[in-house]
Amino acid sequence: MAEKSISFQRIKASVKAEYTAHSKLALINILVTALACFVQSAESIDVAQNSGIYSFSHNTAVQVASFPFMMYMFTAALGAIVCAMLFKDLSNRQTGDVTMSLPMSASERFYAKLITLGLLQLLPMICFMLLSL
Repeated sequence: MAEKSISFQRIKASVKAEYTAHSKLALINILVTALACFVQSAESIDVAQNSGIYSFSHNTAVQVASFPFMMYMFTAALGAIVCAMLFKDLSNRQTGDVTMSLPMSASERFYAKLITLGLLQLLPMICFMLLSL
């Protein structure tokens, strides 16, 4: 039995379709992550300017980290929801039947969903964290 080669065009088309289907979650994720990073960077600049040196008390550090930390936790929870929605064909029989009828191999489907997850969740977080440094 010959092994089918992986088609990057099919993976690209599937990533585009999955990203479009979950574009509202992507927008929410980008907005919350951007807000968390900008708040964190603004508060850390404010603390550094007010203290005169780059060290501050324990109470200030907890206060600075609380709001952005809650927002990062929200995006992590959103990531779990995105994972469940991307891989819902594993638990929903009707969705699985439709997905399995597509002209893609299982490995192509998996790689497409993995790339989509990276675009939806990891890429915005990495970009905004680098911007907040």
